[in-house]
Amino acid sequence: WRDQYPDTKVLSLDTGYDKPYSENPYGSYPANYSTLFPVAFPDNRYHPKTKTLGVIFGEQAMAFPANELFQQRVINISIADEPLVVIYEPSAKLIAAYSRVVNGDTLEFSRVRLNAPYTTMADDATGSIWTAMGIVSEGELAGTTLERFPFYTAYWFAWHDFYPETEVYTAP
Repeated sequence: WRDQYPDTKVLSLDTGYDKPYSENPYGSYPANYSTLFPVAFPDNRYHPKTKTLGVIFGEQAMAFPANELFQQRVINISIADEPLVVIYEPSAKLIAAYSRVVNGDTLEFSRVRLNAPYTTMADDATGSIWTAMGIVSEGELAGTTLERFPFYTAYWFAWHDFYPETEVYTAP
């Protein structure tokens, strides 16, 4: 992180206020089944608070629940003929979607870890190593950044309530 962003400022808990900053202000809400909002289209395939990446392209909506991404971590997929890569990095609690088109070529990605403590991916064409942020950390495509595809992260119950006809990615 420091190599890529050397001028980063670090937040401190020494704010001058007596607040329990180390405690989750939402309590058990992320883990329990109750919701703060009425749910019009309940769907019990996943825990209602499952972190979900949602993508909309034209009229097509697709959901990627974290549970389905946990084993694969890197998924090459096309939605309405738009080639995407979806990556899940659980230690950073990051789910993201990027276009797989780089310099006019459609890349395929594979999951690699190498010596990194976090999920990385390599493109099959050049073997360049990409971070979960879509940035080449080493290899022929150094200096290249994937174009972030518009996505939303939400709890499963919220995504499904807005898009009850959503297609859901399921791990093979």
